[in-house]
Amino acid sequence: ITAQWQINQYTITFDTDGGSEIAAITQDYATEVTAPADPTKTGCTFAGWKNGEDAYDFTAPVTSDVKLTASWETTKYTVTFVDEDGTVLRSSEVAHGEIPTYTGETPTKAPEGTKTFAFSSWTPEIKAATADATYTATFTPIENVAKVGSTYYTSLSDAVSEAASGATVELLADVALDNTITISKDLTLDLGGHEITATDKRALWVKSGEVSIVGNGTVSATKSEGSSFADSSSVIRVGDSQETSAAKLTVGKGVTVSSDHCYGITVFGKNTDANELVLNGKVTVTGTALSASEPVYVASYDENGKMLRAAFAEANAGTEVPLSDPEEAAEVRVFFLSEGFSPVAPSSVIPLGSA
Repeated sequence: ITAQWQINQYTITFDTDGGSEIAAITQDYATEVTAPADPTKTGCTFAGWKNGEDAYDFTAPVTSDVKLTASWETTKYTVTFVDEDGTVLRSSEVAHGEIPTYTGETPTKAPEGTKTFAFSSWTPEIKAATADATYTATFTPIENVAKVGSTYYTSLSDAVSEAASGATVELLADVALDNTITISKDLTLDLGGHEITATDKRALWVKSGEVSIVGNGTVSATKSEGSSFADSSSVIRVGDSQETSAAKLTVGKGVTVSSDHCYGITVFGKNTDANELVLNGKVTVTGTALSASEPVYVASYDENGKMLRAAFAEANAGTEVPLSDPEEAAEVRVFFLSEGFSPVAPSSVIPLGSA
Protein backbone atom coordinates (compact mmCIF):
# COMPACT_ATOMS: atom_id res chain seq x y z
CA ILE A 1 0.00 0.00 0.00
CA THR A 2 1.36 3.36 -1.01
CA ALA A 3 0.38 6.59 0.77
CA GLN A 4 -1.19 9.29 -1.33
CA TRP A 5 -0.38 12.87 -0.40
CA GLN A 6 -2.14 16.12 -1.32
CA ILE A 7 -0.15 19.31 -0.92
CA ASN A 8 -1.52 21.77 1.60
CA GLN A 9 -2.97 25.01 0.28
CA TYR A 10 -3.21 28.32 2.10
CA THR A 11 -5.27 31.43 1.56
CA ILE A 12 -3.82 34.94 1.30
CA THR A 13 -6.54 37.55 1.89
CA PHE A 14 -6.23 41.29 1.38
CA ASP A 15 -7.71 44.08 3.51
CA THR A 16 -7.44 47.22 1.38
CA ASP A 17 -8.50 49.58 4.21
CA GLY A 18 -11.04 51.39 2.08
CA GLY A 19 -9.25 50.93 -1.23
CA SER A 20 -10.32 48.96 -4.29
CA GLU A 21 -11.12 45.29 -3.68
CA ILE A 22 -8.42 42.63 -4.14
CA ALA A 23 -9.49 38.98 -4.51
CA ALA A 24 -8.04 36.35 -2.17
CA ILE A 25 -5.30 34.07 -3.47
CA THR A 26 -5.05 30.30 -2.80
CA GLN A 27 -1.42 29.21 -2.74
CA ASP A 28 0.31 25.81 -2.42
CA TYR A 29 2.55 25.17 0.56
CA ALA A 30 6.15 26.48 0.27
CA THR A 31 5.51 28.38 -2.95
CA GLU A 32 5.93 32.08 -3.60
CA VAL A 33 2.90 34.31 -3.98
CA THR A 34 2.65 36.55 -7.00
CA ALA A 35 1.74 40.03 -5.75
CA PRO A 36 -1.58 41.30 -7.06
CA ALA A 37 -1.97 44.61 -8.88
CA ASP A 38 -1.79 47.56 -6.48
CA PRO A 39 -5.14 48.69 -5.12
CA THR A 40 -6.25 52.29 -5.47
CA LYS A 41 -7.77 54.71 -2.99
CA THR A 42 -8.89 58.29 -3.58
CA GLY A 43 -6.43 60.81 -2.16
CA CYS A 44 -3.88 58.12 -1.27
CA THR A 45 -0.81 56.48 -2.72
CA PHE A 46 -0.39 52.72 -2.13
CA ALA A 47 2.65 52.03 0.06
CA GLY A 48 2.67 48.19 0.11
CA TRP A 49 1.19 45.28 2.08
CA LYS A 50 1.76 44.57 5.75
CA ASN A 51 1.47 41.37 7.72
CA GLY A 52 0.75 42.77 11.14
CA GLU A 53 3.30 45.51 11.65
CA ASP A 54 5.81 44.17 9.15
CA ALA A 55 6.01 44.63 5.41
CA TYR A 56 5.11 41.40 3.66
CA ASP A 57 7.74 39.65 1.54
CA PHE A 58 6.05 38.03 -1.44
CA THR A 59 9.21 35.99 -2.18
CA ALA A 60 8.89 34.09 1.11
CA PRO A 61 7.38 30.57 0.78
CA VAL A 62 3.81 30.28 2.03
CA THR A 63 3.45 28.05 5.10
CA SER A 64 0.14 29.25 6.53
CA ASP A 65 -2.90 31.38 5.85
CA VAL A 66 -2.04 35.08 5.72
CA LYS A 67 -4.14 38.22 6.03
CA LEU A 68 -2.45 41.26 4.53
CA THR A 69 -3.44 44.88 5.12
CA ALA A 70 -2.83 47.69 2.64
CA SER A 71 -0.60 50.56 3.73
CA TRP A 72 -1.41 54.02 2.40
CA GLU A 73 0.23 57.44 2.27
CA THR A 74 -1.76 60.61 1.70
CA THR A 75 -1.21 61.84 -1.86
CA LYS A 76 0.48 65.22 -2.20
CA TYR A 77 0.16 67.57 -5.12
CA THR A 78 2.26 70.47 -6.39
CA VAL A 79 0.37 73.74 -6.11
CA THR A 80 1.90 76.76 -7.86
CA PHE A 81 0.94 80.42 -7.55
CA VAL A 82 2.01 82.63 -10.48
CA ASP A 83 1.84 86.31 -11.34
CA GLU A 84 -0.22 87.58 -14.25
CA ASP A 85 2.80 87.27 -16.56
CA GLY A 86 3.45 83.67 -15.49
CA THR A 87 6.27 84.41 -13.05
CA VAL A 88 6.25 81.79 -10.28
CA LEU A 89 5.56 83.43 -6.93
CA ARG A 90 5.31 80.36 -4.69
CA SER A 91 5.21 76.57 -5.20
CA SER A 92 4.64 73.89 -2.55
CA GLU A 93 3.26 70.42 -1.91
CA VAL A 94 -0.25 70.17 -0.53
CA ALA A 95 -1.89 67.00 0.86
CA HIS A 96 -5.01 65.68 -0.80
CA GLY A 97 -8.11 67.45 0.48
CA GLU A 98 -6.26 70.41 1.98
CA ILE A 99 -7.05 73.92 0.77
CA PRO A 100 -3.88 75.60 -0.56
CA THR A 101 -2.81 78.84 1.10
CA TYR A 102 -0.63 81.52 -0.48
CA THR A 103 1.95 82.75 2.04
CA GLY A 104 4.12 84.98 -0.15
CA GLU A 105 4.14 88.74 -0.63
CA THR A 106 1.04 90.31 -2.14
CA PRO A 107 1.31 90.22 -5.95
CA THR A 108 1.82 93.56 -7.69
CA LYS A 109 1.38 94.89 -11.20
CA ALA A 110 3.17 97.89 -12.72
CA PRO A 111 1.09 101.01 -13.51
CA GLU A 112 -0.15 101.51 -17.05
CA GLY A 113 -0.53 105.18 -17.87
CA THR A 114 -2.76 106.70 -15.17
CA LYS A 115 -3.96 103.28 -14.02
CA THR A 116 -2.59 101.39 -11.07
CA PHE A 117 -3.65 97.90 -10.09
CA ALA A 118 -4.70 96.30 -6.82
CA PHE A 119 -4.43 92.56 -6.27
CA SER A 120 -7.91 91.09 -6.49
CA SER A 121 -7.91 87.28 -6.26
CA TRP A 122 -6.61 84.03 -7.73
CA THR A 123 -7.96 82.29 -10.78
CA PRO A 124 -9.31 79.67 -10.87
CA GLU A 125 -10.94 79.82 -7.47
CA ILE A 126 -8.81 78.05 -4.86
CA LYS A 127 -10.23 74.66 -3.89
CA ALA A 128 -9.20 71.62 -1.87
CA ALA A 129 -6.30 69.85 -3.58
CA THR A 130 -7.18 66.83 -5.73
CA ALA A 131 -4.45 67.19 -8.36
CA ASP A 132 -1.53 69.43 -9.29
CA ALA A 133 -2.83 72.98 -9.73
CA THR A 134 -1.71 76.44 -10.84
CA TYR A 135 -3.37 79.64 -9.63
CA THR A 136 -2.85 82.98 -11.39
CA ALA A 137 -3.04 86.41 -9.73
CA THR A 138 -5.73 88.78 -10.98
CA PHE A 139 -5.85 92.55 -10.49
CA THR A 140 -8.44 95.31 -10.30
CA PRO A 141 -7.59 98.48 -12.30
CA ILE A 142 -7.74 101.77 -10.40
CA GLU A 143 -8.27 105.06 -12.22
CA ASN A 144 -6.06 107.67 -10.58
CA VAL A 145 -6.30 111.44 -10.84
CA ALA A 146 -3.00 112.45 -9.23
CA LYS A 147 0.38 111.21 -8.12
CA VAL A 148 3.18 112.35 -5.85
CA GLY A 149 6.46 110.75 -6.83
CA SER A 150 5.62 107.09 -7.41
CA THR A 151 2.49 107.14 -5.22
CA TYR A 152 -0.85 107.34 -7.01
CA TYR A 153 -4.12 108.78 -5.71
CA THR A 154 -7.77 108.53 -6.69
CA SER A 155 -8.42 111.85 -4.93
CA LEU A 156 -6.61 115.14 -5.54
CA SER A 157 -7.49 116.23 -2.01
CA ASP A 158 -5.77 113.14 -0.58
CA ALA A 159 -2.70 113.72 -2.77
CA VAL A 160 -2.36 117.31 -1.53
CA SER A 161 -3.01 116.32 2.07
CA GLU A 162 -0.44 113.50 2.11
CA ALA A 163 2.26 115.21 0.03
CA ALA A 164 5.33 116.31 1.95
CA SER A 165 6.23 119.99 2.07
CA GLY A 166 8.09 120.92 -1.12
CA ALA A 167 6.63 118.02 -3.11
CA THR A 168 5.02 118.15 -6.55
CA VAL A 169 1.47 116.90 -7.04
CA GLU A 170 0.93 115.84 -10.65
CA LEU A 171 -2.59 115.90 -12.05
CA LEU A 172 -3.33 112.86 -14.26
CA ALA A 173 -6.92 113.63 -15.26
CA ASP A 174 -9.59 116.32 -15.04
CA VAL A 175 -10.91 116.66 -11.49
CA ALA A 176 -14.30 117.82 -10.22
CA LEU A 177 -13.85 118.81 -6.58
CA ASP A 178 -16.22 117.76 -3.81
CA ASN A 179 -14.70 120.29 -1.42
CA THR A 180 -12.32 123.23 -1.48
CA ILE A 181 -8.71 122.05 -1.25
CA THR A 182 -6.80 123.89 1.49
CA ILE A 183 -3.01 124.10 1.20
CA SER A 184 -0.83 125.05 4.18
CA LYS A 185 2.65 124.08 3.01
CA ASP A 186 5.10 124.57 0.18
CA LEU A 187 3.75 122.71 -2.82
CA THR A 188 3.84 122.57 -6.61
CA LEU A 189 0.62 121.62 -8.38
CA ASP A 190 1.32 120.46 -11.93
CA LEU A 191 -1.94 120.54 -13.91
CA GLY A 192 -0.41 118.55 -16.77
CA GLY A 193 -2.92 119.93 -19.28
CA HIS A 194 -5.93 119.06 -17.13
CA GLU A 195 -8.66 121.04 -15.39
CA ILE A 196 -9.67 121.41 -11.76
CA THR A 197 -13.34 122.39 -11.50
CA ALA A 198 -15.27 123.42 -8.41
CA THR A 199 -19.04 123.86 -8.52
CA ASP A 200 -20.69 126.16 -5.97
CA LYS A 201 -17.44 126.44 -4.04
CA ARG A 202 -13.93 127.89 -4.16
CA ALA A 203 -11.41 125.55 -5.80
CA LEU A 204 -8.23 126.29 -3.84
CA TRP A 205 -7.29 128.07 -0.62
CA VAL A 206 -3.57 128.76 -0.21
CA LYS A 207 -3.64 129.33 3.53
CA SER A 208 0.13 129.45 4.05
CA GLY A 209 3.35 128.33 2.39
CA GLU A 210 4.64 128.86 -1.14
CA VAL A 211 2.43 127.24 -3.78
CA SER A 212 3.09 127.12 -7.51
CA ILE A 213 0.51 126.09 -10.10
CA VAL A 214 2.24 125.03 -13.31
CA GLY A 215 1.56 123.05 -16.47
CA ASN A 216 -0.96 123.98 -19.14
CA GLY A 217 -4.36 123.68 -17.55
CA THR A 218 -7.28 125.43 -15.89
CA VAL A 219 -8.52 126.02 -12.36
CA SER A 220 -12.17 127.07 -12.46
CA ALA A 221 -15.22 127.67 -10.30
CA THR A 222 -18.78 127.54 -11.59
CA LYS A 223 -22.13 128.35 -10.05
CA SER A 224 -25.20 126.21 -10.56
CA GLU A 225 -28.69 127.66 -10.87
CA GLY A 226 -30.17 128.57 -7.52
CA SER A 227 -26.85 128.21 -5.68
CA SER A 228 -26.06 130.51 -2.76
CA PHE A 229 -22.36 130.55 -3.66
CA ALA A 230 -21.43 134.25 -3.38
CA ASP A 231 -20.31 136.23 -6.41
CA SER A 232 -17.86 137.95 -4.05
CA SER A 233 -16.02 134.67 -3.57
CA SER A 234 -13.18 133.55 -5.81
CA VAL A 235 -11.63 130.61 -7.61
CA ILE A 236 -8.47 130.80 -5.48
CA ARG A 237 -7.95 132.48 -2.11
CA VAL A 238 -4.48 133.45 -0.85
CA GLY A 239 -3.86 134.04 2.90
CA ASP A 240 -6.08 133.56 5.96
CA SER A 241 -6.35 137.04 7.56
CA GLN A 242 -4.11 136.04 10.49
CA GLU A 243 -1.09 137.93 11.79
CA THR A 244 1.01 134.76 11.60
CA SER A 245 0.05 133.67 8.08
CA ALA A 246 2.40 133.96 5.14
CA ALA A 247 1.29 132.75 1.74
CA LYS A 248 2.69 133.01 -1.75
CA LEU A 249 0.95 131.78 -4.89
CA THR A 250 2.63 131.57 -8.28
CA VAL A 251 0.37 130.96 -11.27
CA GLY A 252 2.59 129.76 -14.09
CA LYS A 253 2.38 130.47 -17.79
CA GLY A 254 -0.16 128.28 -19.53
CA VAL A 255 -2.36 128.19 -16.43
CA THR A 256 -5.83 129.77 -16.62
CA VAL A 257 -7.89 130.75 -13.59
CA SER A 258 -11.49 130.87 -14.75
CA SER A 259 -14.97 131.58 -13.40
CA ASP A 260 -18.40 132.42 -14.79
CA HIS A 261 -19.46 134.52 -11.80
CA CYS A 262 -16.84 135.36 -9.15
CA TYR A 263 -13.36 136.81 -8.64
CA GLY A 264 -10.41 134.94 -10.01
CA ILE A 265 -8.06 135.36 -7.02
CA THR A 266 -8.59 137.03 -3.64
CA VAL A 267 -5.68 138.02 -1.38
CA PHE A 268 -6.15 138.20 2.41
CA GLY A 269 -3.84 138.55 5.38
CA LYS A 270 -2.25 140.85 7.94
CA ASN A 271 1.26 139.48 8.10
CA THR A 272 3.97 142.12 8.51
CA ASP A 273 5.90 140.25 5.82
CA ALA A 274 4.60 140.57 2.29
CA ASN A 275 2.29 137.89 1.02
CA GLU A 276 2.89 137.52 -2.67
CA LEU A 277 1.01 136.49 -5.79
CA VAL A 278 2.98 135.92 -8.99
CA LEU A 279 0.66 135.71 -11.96
CA ASN A 280 2.28 134.47 -15.14
CA GLY A 281 -0.84 132.75 -16.36
CA LYS A 282 -4.22 134.16 -17.28
CA VAL A 283 -7.35 135.06 -15.33
CA THR A 284 -10.59 134.92 -17.31
CA VAL A 285 -13.62 135.77 -15.22
CA THR A 286 -16.86 137.70 -15.63
CA GLY A 287 -16.01 139.73 -12.53
CA THR A 288 -12.66 141.12 -11.48
CA ALA A 289 -9.47 139.15 -11.80
CA LEU A 290 -8.18 140.09 -8.36
CA SER A 291 -9.41 141.50 -5.07
CA ALA A 292 -7.63 142.09 -1.76
CA SER A 293 -8.63 142.85 1.83
CA GLU A 294 -5.64 145.11 2.59
CA PRO A 295 -3.30 147.46 0.70
CA VAL A 296 -1.53 145.72 -2.17
CA TYR A 297 1.11 146.64 -4.70
CA VAL A 298 0.55 145.29 -8.21
CA ALA A 299 3.32 145.38 -10.80
CA SER A 300 3.81 143.81 -14.22
CA TYR A 301 7.15 143.07 -15.86
CA ASP A 302 8.41 142.19 -19.30
CA GLU A 303 10.64 139.21 -20.09
CA ASN A 304 13.75 141.24 -19.17
CA GLY A 305 12.40 142.13 -15.76
CA LYS A 306 11.51 145.70 -16.72
CA MET A 307 8.46 147.05 -14.93
CA LEU A 308 5.62 147.82 -17.32
CA ARG A 309 2.81 148.99 -15.05
CA ALA A 310 2.38 149.44 -11.34
CA ALA A 311 -0.24 150.45 -8.81
CA PHE A 312 -0.54 150.80 -5.06
CA ALA A 313 -4.08 150.29 -3.90
CA GLU A 314 -5.39 151.27 -0.48
CA ALA A 315 -7.74 148.30 -0.63
CA ASN A 316 -10.39 147.44 1.88
CA ALA A 317 -12.30 144.19 2.09
CA GLY A 318 -13.61 143.38 -1.35
CA THR A 319 -12.01 146.40 -3.06
CA GLU A 320 -11.18 145.59 -6.66
CA VAL A 321 -7.56 145.91 -7.72
CA PRO A 322 -7.02 146.49 -11.47
CA LEU A 323 -4.82 143.98 -13.26
CA SER A 324 -3.03 144.39 -16.58
CA ASP A 325 -3.65 141.84 -19.32
CA PRO A 326 -1.34 138.97 -18.37
CA GLU A 327 -0.63 138.31 -22.03
CA GLU A 328 0.99 141.74 -22.31
CA ALA A 329 3.45 140.94 -19.53
CA ALA A 330 5.87 138.16 -18.77
CA GLU A 331 4.98 138.39 -15.09
CA VAL A 332 2.49 140.13 -12.84
CA ARG A 333 3.24 140.30 -9.12
CA VAL A 334 0.82 141.24 -6.36
CA PHE A 335 2.36 142.02 -2.98
CA PHE A 336 0.38 142.15 0.24
CA LEU A 337 2.12 144.95 2.13
CA SER A 338 2.99 145.62 5.72
CA GLU A 339 1.79 148.90 7.17
CA GLY A 340 3.74 151.99 6.13
CA PHE A 341 5.20 150.49 2.94
CA SER A 342 4.54 152.88 0.04
CA PRO A 343 6.40 151.93 -3.14
CA VAL A 344 6.59 154.60 -5.81
CA ALA A 345 6.60 153.45 -9.40
CA PRO A 346 9.09 155.01 -11.82
CA SER A 347 7.67 157.97 -13.72
CA SER A 348 7.99 156.04 -16.97
CA VAL A 349 5.69 153.31 -15.71
CA ILE A 350 2.07 153.44 -16.81
CA PRO A 351 -0.23 152.83 -13.82
CA LEU A 352 -2.38 149.73 -13.96
CA GLY A 353 -5.81 150.45 -15.30
CA SER A 354 -4.58 153.27 -17.53
CA ALA A 355 -5.34 153.33 -21.21
